[in-house]
Amino acid sequence: MALSSQRLVNIENAKSSLERFNSNNEQAKLRLDVQTTAISSVKDTVRDFRELLFQFSNGDGTDPERVEQIQNDAYRSLLNIQNLLNTEADGRYVFGGGKVNEEPVDFGLSSIADFQSVFDGARVSVPTTRDAHLENFSISRNSSTLNPAWLTFEQADAGTDKSRINSSVAQFSNVEVGTTIRISDTVGGTNDGVFTVDSVDPNGMWIDVRTEQLTDETTPVFATFTYPNPDDPQQSITTSAEVVFDRRTNAITASVANALTDIPEGSVITVSGSVDNNGTYTVSSNDGTDLVVESKRLVTDGGSGATTHVVGAGNTLTFSSGSGANGEDQIIAGTAGTYSSLESGQRIKINNTDTENDGKIFTIQSVSADGTTITLASDESVDVSTPTVTTGVVSLRTELFSFNAAERNFYFDSSVVGGDQVQFTDNGANADTITLTGATFTDADGDLLPAGMQVTFTGTGSNNATYTIASISADGATATLVSTDTVTTETAANAVADSAGSITFADNDPSADTITLGGGFFRDADGNNLAAGTIFSLAGTGTANDGTNFTIASVSTDGRTATLIPTDTIDDTTPTVTAGTLSATNTIGTISATSYYRGDNVSLTHRASDTRSFEFNTNAIDPAFEKAIRGMMLILQGEYGTEGGLDQNINRVGEALFLMDDSLNRTNASPPPFGDELDSNIEELEIELGFRAVLIDDIKNSNDQIIGYLEGSIADVENIDELDTITRLLDNQRVLEASFQTFSRIRQLSLTNFI
Repeated sequence: MALSSQRLVNIENAKSSLERFNSNNEQAKLRLDVQTTAISSVKDTVRDFRELLFQFSNGDGTDPERVEQIQNDAYRSLLNIQNLLNTEADGRYVFGGGKVNEEPVDFGLSSIADFQSVFDGARVSVPTTRDAHLENFSISRNSSTLNPAWLTFEQADAGTDKSRINSSVAQFSNVEVGTTIRISDTVGGTNDGVFTVDSVDPNGMWIDVRTEQLTDETTPVFATFTYPNPDDPQQSITTSAEVVFDRRTNAITASVANALTDIPEGSVITVSGSVDNNGTYTVSSNDGTDLVVESKRLVTDGGSGATTHVVGAGNTLTFSSGSGANGEDQIIAGTAGTYSSLESGQRIKINNTDTENDGKIFTIQSVSADGTTITLASDESVDVSTPTVTTGVVSLRTELFSFNAAERNFYFDSSVVGGDQVQFTDNGANADTITLTGATFTDADGDLLPAGMQVTFTGTGSNNATYTIASISADGATATLVSTDTVTTETAANAVADSAGSITFADNDPSADTITLGGGFFRDADGNNLAAGTIFSLAGTGTANDGTNFTIASVSTDGRTATLIPTDTIDDTTPTVTAGTLSATNTIGTISATSYYRGDNVSLTHRASDTRSFEFNTNAIDPAFEKAIRGMMLILQGEYGTEGGLDQNINRVGEALFLMDDSLNRTNASPPPFGDELDSNIEELEIELGFRAVLIDDIKNSNDQIIGYLEGSIADVENIDELDTITRLLDNQRVLEASFQTFSRIRQLSLTNFI
């Protein structure tokens, strides 16, 4: 009986285990069936598009209607594949690897026009290799120090037609050439945009990105220009002229006037015969002599600023209101070439001109061809009370943050405009005040001067002195002085007021130390407070703090005080100084690349039985899918008639056909256009999934047979003759009772009973 009971328990356990395997296999079979159906539909989509593309290749690839149709076909095919790879079964996305709770694929397709606005096919092109296509990273700080000021940008790398992004540490080593990167969060958005990586420093310190810009050629060359016939775009016209090329103005200038007149604006031109500018460009404007091409490039930013214009009698500085082509304000130098090194989008700072422009930062919209005139951003204005000056400095502001305590940040001359004056008031026992008419006590950023800031007055009758501000009225017109500063009541019509800055150190032990700026802010050139982690250097203060780098923990709301990290300590033996500089030379920005795949590469192991298992490792970045997706995107990029359009790059058809074939079939005899591709294809995926399905079916059939045998054994044990069982049980009971009685009698025996 005991042996039968134990055997029954073992059989029940074995049967239960097989039933659990069958239940789990049913769920796995459902997932396999769903994957198989989705892959079969993907195959049909790829095969259909491949056939359409093959038909396109046998016709006129420059016909606008045919190009539009094949790009529409690519768009619809991509949307279909995206939907199929986002297939869900039993609450799980089946192509997302281990991430089963969110859609694994997003091509970012909202419309063909939106896709082509990013991937224009010329400056930004669809990655041609798998590694570049699947790059996924985001870098926004120095990986060693976590300093957010970690970048510098160069408009042109050593005079080439590429722009360069430099890192303060080796962070680009693993970036693939051809990757599409997005630059974001730069100061003022100056360098925000999408670019294609053209080359990468082997040491990871820089990447060059593809741009649209000319390379300077000052020696005239006889160049040839080829462009579509306006009356028949399928025909080309060729013209030649002696020209020079200028990067800064994006201009191709003919030596003979009107030599380029026939080239229409908006057309795509192909230049040949030049030294460094052979290529394809889009014409922005053309007056027949100066042909301007469209340009997209980085703005040189980050690094130390530099003096651009030392104003003097031989090179004056003129402030002009509304003189730009669209009413913008302008800054004009007296000498040609003064501003030739400056770029659109850069910022300049004015100082020591004895005007209310001192301390202000302006954004360059454009620089004239002769380098004399800067046109400012349309929302910026200059003070023209004194239109032309013969003293002052114009400096380039490329660093993220800089402050020079000695630089002027407030200036007012009451004699410039009639009616302006300064009223000094002796308030007796109360604090004395100074009131401006025609101006306010505001700095170059338009903020009220802070308490503790010093203002120097000259040109008065009795009050030529330096005064310390206690507070400024809400309207900015009146300064209340500290109690130790006194004035003599007077109204001065020829008074001049100016102020520089100060740096105040505070050792707040045990709390974090702080640095406060008088007449300045811990802000970038766009007026944003510096982020936590920003590292700046300090020099020229004449204190023990010189030569030290400090890290910001936080910046006060008003931007004037930086609290340092706990490990940074300040020497405040001299609490306040009026000389010295602070600077953070690199700039901020995020460099990122995003793949269409949102899942992961985790393989899920399915145990089909005690001895058999397989991996669920088919995800949406399997080469079988990725090659087809990449090929379709190659066709979709580039608007018709532009330099990146399919009609201008018909080679993409053959490249895409190869990728379609390699995605579909196990064999492909054509040479790979982009180097060796990974071997996976849809045919192999179907075979592999089919094998797994057969394995599950075989195991289920085997399990069902074994379960049948086990159920028979269980029945043999459980379905016994009850009368026979009771009889045998009673017999066993009597034998057991007799044994117990015998044992009891034996225990009662004693030797004394026999003596």
